[in-house]
Amino acid sequence: MMAAAHSLRRFPLRAATFETLIGLLVVTGLRVGEALRLDRADIDWRDGLLTITETKFNKTRLVPLHPTTVEALRCYDRRRDELCPRPVDPSFFLSTAGTRRRYDNVHWTWLKLVRLAGLTSAVRVVPSSPARSASPVRGEHPSRLVSRRR
Repeated sequence: MMAAAHSLRRFPLRAATFETLIGLLVVTGLRVGEALRLDRADIDWRDGLLTITETKFNKTRLVPLHPTTVEALRCYDRRRDELCPRPVDPSFFLSTAGTRRRYDNVHWTWLKLVRLAGLTSAVRVVPSSPARSASPVRGEHPSRLVSRRR
């Protein structure tokens, strides 16, 4: 899926956003809505923590990040700022208009990536938190795995 997202090179911000979003979902087990609600201030770069607010049960929680995940988020942070230097709102994951990504648009692109990755042609896949059992401190960020295969 990350390689499929990377292939959206014609739309560099969308490609970077989805590659990073998918990797973050895999290593943290976040729900898509939780990731889309992340603001820049929700990332503690020094301690490698995400603050997740407005969870399914209206609670707040801290999610620890592996150093490779922090580095992948930093790379996206820099790339996003290059491609969208004056965003409209403080969202971490941005649309090309500089606004927060909407769930319905993410869903549409997710389906496109599923097809591009050759995962299915007939099943409608709803983005959710892939690999809920994945521990963010067990392994490297998936982007490291993708880049090793290139």
